[in-house]
Amino acid sequence: MAHLLIVDDEDLTVKRLRDSIDWGSLGVTRVFTAFSMSQAQKVFGKERVDIMLCDIEMPAGSGLELLHWMRERGYGTISIFLTGHANFAYAKEALSLETMEYILKPVSFEEVKQAVGKAAARLKDMQSEKGDRQLAFFRQLVQGEVLPLPDSIRRAAHRLHVSITPEYACVPVLAASKTDFQKQEENSFWDTRPAVVNIAADSFPQLLCRPLLLSRQILLLFPGGMPREALSQALWSFLETAAAALLAEFLLCAGREVPLEGLRPEILTLLQTERNIVKSSGVFFFPSQREGGPPAWAEPKPDFPLWTILLGQGEPKGATAHVKRYLESCSQLNRDFLSRFYQHYLQMLGIFLNQKQIPFQKLEGFFQEDAAHSLPQLLAWVDGVNRQVCRLLELGDDATVVERAKAYVKSHALGEISRNQVSESIHVSPEYLSRVFRQKTGQSLVEYITDVKMNAAKEMLTHSDKPVSQIAAELGYGNFSYFSQLFRDHFSLSPSEFRRRNPPQPPD
Repeated sequence: MAHLLIVDDEDLTVKRLRDSIDWGSLGVTRVFTAFSMSQAQKVFGKERVDIMLCDIEMPAGSGLELLHWMRERGYGTISIFLTGHANFAYAKEALSLETMEYILKPVSFEEVKQAVGKAAARLKDMQSEKGDRQLAFFRQLVQGEVLPLPDSIRRAAHRLHVSITPEYACVPVLAASKTDFQKQEENSFWDTRPAVVNIAADSFPQLLCRPLLLSRQILLLFPGGMPREALSQALWSFLETAAAALLAEFLLCAGREVPLEGLRPEILTLLQTERNIVKSSGVFFFPSQREGGPPAWAEPKPDFPLWTILLGQGEPKGATAHVKRYLESCSQLNRDFLSRFYQHYLQMLGIFLNQKQIPFQKLEGFFQEDAAHSLPQLLAWVDGVNRQVCRLLELGDDATVVERAKAYVKSHALGEISRNQVSESIHVSPEYLSRVFRQKTGQSLVEYITDVKMNAAKEMLTHSDKPVSQIAAELGYGNFSYFSQLFRDHFSLSPSEFRRRNPPQPPD
């Protein structure tokens, strides 16, 4: 999913763009803001930015200067410019820097939505295309379709447009199970391989390509230069994550670091060696055949099955109490341990909710990696997410969620209403509420709130003699001009014109 940065020196413009558009429906999961070039540069230094919506005319560094700075440093961010002047020189320079759109102010939300939606689609295509090319190259190399010779490897890389040379070093790792063909067993490795692939792709962003499915194993290709100890800890962490998510055991066999021309022979050696292992799980390094030891934080084992049983019985306090006892029994509690436990617990909840046919996205408000900052914070997070899971079990289907959201908005038409207020009132995350509301009603939650308020304004204009400005304030609109424009958009009349045509009715 895409990350968006809004850059403009006008506070009101930034706020309206950030708050008035349902970004989630456009494939945007995070929205950052900046009011100057220097602030935007700091965002780039800390966060991933996929799409930038930027004003051109800004003091202390224009949008074009910011784009020059980005391109010089290799940022491939898709850029959309906003400007108050139809300046051909601006447009020409923006296009030379590979800007996707050039929008004139005052901006239309619909125009912005279309541009960002197009940018998100292009971003997805770019990422998918690059991943497909990398995957095709390594699949051909592993399957022997590319000869393990420098010239053959270069030609294949050039043909598939991947930036890889024959000298590129990598470490192959096989994920396998001794129960591959026992398909009658529930949660056999054979049945869970697609899920293992997804967990591996999420756990190891540094992989040279997406995990490759072999006949009975999964192949992970790590870049060279990774210390053995770091790789061992990462692989053990992955086993813990997969065990929490799938309740299944399997083993990992890591080979030597080899150049690309030696990759296929190394994999063939690993395949032969893996057949001789009798253990059902663990991390093994070859050719030394030294078994990688689990890091200290991996013991004692968490009791995921018991915790899911307690949650299924509607006992969040009981599940939290068991988790608390487990964590306090661990001898070496540190940030690394707490962070991994947080990830494992989320994996467990994802599988549990999937079994109950509840979308995991309903927990989006609880995706809080800073929860692992300390043991008290983690326990507080566990308590909160456990309670939320049990609420979700009671809530029912998505249609009920939408109806409860509508009821809350109608009963709180007076005063300001935010998406967060509505989501908190019905105990779901703001992101999930926005998505399911649009799916079920065809409009965003923000649009529905505006409809309810405009209808309330019409009733108040018709059945009271309150000044229009007072009605706007009571409905939560501090900006009278903005309120008037919204009313005109809905009823093709200004509030004053509407009242003149529909004077307040005297009481009976």
